[in-house]
Amino acid sequence: MKTTASGRPSESGRRPARFALLAGLLGLGLFQVASFAYFLSESRDFLLAQAATSMAAGEIAVPGEVFLPRCLGPQVPCGTRTTGCFACLRSGWGGPFRFGVMSQRRDAVIALMLPVTARTDGRDLILVLDAAAYAPPALGKRHLKVAANGTPVAELEFPAGDPRTARFISDDESFLHRIAVPHAIAAERSILLLTLQMAVASPRQLGLGSDPRPMGFAVRKVGLYFEGDDATAAATGR
Repeated sequence: MKTTASGRPSESGRRPARFALLAGLLGLGLFQVASFAYFLSESRDFLLAQAATSMAAGEIAVPGEVFLPRCLGPQVPCGTRTTGCFACLRSGWGGPFRFGVMSQRRDAVIALMLPVTARTDGRDLILVLDAAAYAPPALGKRHLKVAANGTPVAELEFPAGDPRTARFISDDESFLHRIAVPHAIAAERSILLLTLQMAVASPRQLGLGSDPRPMGFAVRKVGLYFEGDDATAAATGR
């Protein structure tokens, strides 16, 4: 060991070791950061898939049906007391009203947790959608496209000028639409994602009122049945 004129040990021999230790720790830290970044980049799709799978979904039996959020009666102000499957609603929806829930974006998504039998029975499913459109004459015919797990399965038409579709319908009016969902689609995953697509418009935008909310279509309930079940006989396509 080197010594100074005063006889004290020199620090020059210790500095290289300290620098080497610091460099090693810095290199280890950079390696860990790089490793974590690599893990994130490689597993991004997996993590996104896991997050999507873990999101809330409403449970539905087959045969069975679920009501979407709605006010409990004409005398109950919306937002104070509601009932229905809130977990069914993924995105694109506005607040509940007396009929059900209305879309406020072009794409609105319903998520249904399927029972095992729906994926193993082998029969196609029949989706019964109780829906109405905001279709004043100014908008002409309204079309609602329906996709199940990303696969188009139906396109529904709502005529213009029909007094029943020029406004959102009330509790005592029912519009059922029967849509076939192939078994291969239902068997893909435990959650059935229904994407409902329709252009939205507001009464203010059309010069028909002061309501600024964009409106597309309204849904009261969703039913699922196996193809051939007698329960679907009353549900006719439009």
